[in-house]
Order: sequence, then structure tokens, then C-alpha cells
Amino acid sequence: MSRTEIDIRMKEQYEDRTRFMLPRRSYTIIRVDGRAFHTFTRGMERPYSKPLMQSMDWVALALCQECAGAQIAYVQSDEVSVLLTDFAKDDTAAWFDNNLQKLCSISASIATAAFNQCQDGNHNRANFDSRVFQIPDPVEVENYFIARQKDATRNSVAMLAQHYCSHKELHQVSVEKMHDKIHEHGDNWNDHPVRFKHGAAIIKVPTAAYMKETKVGPVEIPEHDDWAVVEPPVFTQAREWLSSRIPRHG
Repeated sequence: MSRTEIDIRMKEQYEDRTRFMLPRRSYTIIRVDGRAFHTFTRGMERPYSKPLMQSMDWVALALCQECAGAQIAYVQSDEVSVLLTDFAKDDTAAWFDNNLQKLCSISASIATAAFNQCQDGNHNRANFDSRVFQIPDPVEVENYFIARQKDATRNSVAMLAQHYCSHKELHQVSVEKMHDKIHEHGDNWNDHPVRFKHGAAIIKVPTAAYMKETKVGPVEIPEHDDWAVVEPPVFTQAREWLSSRIPRHG
């Protein structure tokens, strides 16, 4: 059936006018954030919830698996940052041709579905929003992930301090003073899990070939890269670890 004149007019004069395509051959960052998670997490274990962190790791894995060109992801609190590239080869395509609306809407949908899949028995349902932007320089991409990890560290110190102190006691208190208050309560931020203090990274790991049973019999799955959740180093102390996972233009 051919398109009618009104179909063409709606598409070309209205819908297409709001399409925005990001430039090609660059570093694209997708960051998803939980919507109103201060309300959603009310009643969860404090100062940190292992089920919540595991759910966020699952969100990051889902994004890396679904977003074409994903290179690395970083998770902290209720946010995930994913780096995409589209210059591995001359004919490498960008995810959804770098259509900004699709990148935002679909990444938010993937995150929301993945997170809620982990919430068995919890009738509350989370929502995620998404923002997408580009950074032209690989060193600045490193700095972006460093900035997110520094934010994670500050947040984790504050969360631990809030576990022991009132909002009034912590008003305009520096991170260093928060450490002192935590020590006053017989605790030490350094003794807590890396996942709580410095977030988590999702990285590619090589997987050897293996046989998989299917309806038509065994099928060989060739060597390929898979995704794994790992405890990241402190990025400022291990820039090579981070830079090695950020592709450079050929």
C-alpha cells in the first residue's frame, strides 16, 4: 500500500523536523539514572543494599549486551554510564544511526526492564531516564569515568555517615570530617566492599569456543567477547587499566 499524501506530510513536515542525529566516528556516552530512587529505595537495607547493587549490575550488563558498539560501562548508585564507539572498522554502523531520540528512549527502556526483572515480589516498579552526549577526545573519556568514580566515592562516604548521623549533624560537613564522624561510631569506610566504595565496571572478557545444545543438535559457538562485572581499580591510580579499554581511532 502506497503512502498517502497526508502520511508523507506528517512524516516530512513534522516528525522528521524533530529528529537529531549525533555526529559519527566519536565517543558516545549513554547515562541512565533511576527516577526518584530516594523514594524507591526507602526501607531498603542501609548504608547499602546488596540486592540493589546487584540489580544495577544487571542493568549495566543488559545495556552492554544490547547497545551496539558498547566498550565499557561503569555503575555507581542508581546510575550506569556506557561508552559506545562506531569506528572499529570503516563500515561499522552506529547504534540506531546515532538517532538521539532512539538512543535515549531505548536505553531507558532497556534499563527499566532489566531492573524490574530483578524485583520479584516487589510491587513497586522503577523507571529510568537517559541522557546521551559525545566526548571527542579519548583522554577526556577517561576523565569522565574518573569524575563518575570520584562522585561514587563521595556519595558512599556520605551514605555511610548518614547511617550514623542526622542530616543536621552533616550539614556543610566536608568529606574528611564525615570520615571522622564515621570513626567516632567505631566504623571505617575503608573496611567496606569495593563495590560500595568505588562502584563496578562492566568489561569485555574473551570466551573460548564451546558446544551448545539446541533443538537441532549441538552447535559450536565460536570464540567471542562476553561481558563481566568486575571490581574496578581506583581510576586515578590505574589510568592504564581504564585507557586500555577505550578504543583509539585507527
